[in-house]
Amino acid sequence: MNFFVKLFQSPKSFILCGAIVLYLISLLLPGFGGLTSHQIYDAKSGYQILIEGWEGITIGIFAWCSNLFFALSLLFILYKRYKEAFNCAVIGFLIGLQSFLIGSYPIQDDTVTIDHLLVGYYVWELSFIFLSIYSYLKYKENKNTKYAVVNLEKTRKNTAISIFGVIFVVISIGLFFTLFLWQIAFGN
Repeated sequence: MNFFVKLFQSPKSFILCGAIVLYLISLLLPGFGGLTSHQIYDAKSGYQILIEGWEGITIGIFAWCSNLFFALSLLFILYKRYKEAFNCAVIGFLIGLQSFLIGSYPIQDDTVTIDHLLVGYYVWELSFIFLSIYSYLKYKENKNTKYAVVNLEKTRKNTAISIFGVIFVVISIGLFFTLFLWQIAFGN
């Protein structure tokens, strides 16, 4: 009982709970949908995507791997490694954006052409945003309590450089693999 009282005393803790709840809700909502070749609408819910989504790696869609970064971020939060948790949450969010590249998926004896992402996808991505906000706030809180006097200008510059560096590396690797697999698949 004491755990739940502590959990909701701080707005930051409420943000963490929000991230976890949003992630769980996204598993129940439809993530993407489209039409089969017989013009029948089909949608996949979040839990189906979680179970079967790893197969997307074989065609160059790594968005499912964002779930691993979500879990890793929670693990870092558990060990109070908030900078690493923030980085994992941001990387997971960025890799999740590759979902826009999903073109189709197989079902039984047919293929569904995905025409749009549904509400479950956006709730899923929102959970990464909440997780990154929580990690960032906790990182700043811990940093301020550890060091009383800090050169803030240098800290802001280093933080911005590291964030942009991580974003650049993730986007570069994603583009490389996408172009590489495009070349293999289509030979153009």
